[in-house]
Amino acid sequence: MTTAEQPPSAGRQSPARPALGQLRRARARFLAGHPLPADVPDEVAAAWRRARFHGVRHDSAAPFQGRAAQPSDPALLEAARPVLERLGPVLDHEHAALLLTDARLRVLWSAGHAPRDTFCPDLSEQSVGPTSAALALRTGHRAELHGPEHFLDMWQEVSAVSVPLRAPGDGRPVG
Repeated sequence: MTTAEQPPSAGRQSPARPALGQLRRARARFLAGHPLPADVPDEVAAAWRRARFHGVRHDSAAPFQGRAAQPSDPALLEAARPVLERLGPVLDHEHAALLLTDARLRVLWSAGHAPRDTFCPDLSEQSVGPTSAALALRTGHRAELHGPEHFLDMWQEVSAVSVPLRAPGDGRPVG
């Protein structure tokens, strides 16, 4: 389920999460314009509403046309390149992908297999709805999104995990 890691706090319990099947039904209700059940996590409902507000079409493949962005900060890509190039070939034989984005969630580098072998150059909520990358940058912690938590139809069977990358020194998010 949508998860953003939080620093441990004493006595805190995780809220109950609906099963993915329940979330699929809730998403279908939302897309049909019906009220959401009470068990839909607030952060999921808010992300779906933001996607609708931004005009993201759940059935669109349009955001998946394009190429990797030119790095706004070439130092980020150069710093990450040794690790990315070591991991990239491993993913060629898996049903997984590894992506590096900048702080605006533009994809700078990718390897492996994206859903339906498509490439999405922009992982911002304004373009594709909720993503683990957007959640990780917003919260500053590791984040996950699974299946129906995504807004796009084509990501209904996709799980994604992201971690924010921070600049050395000042700790500002860079990707």
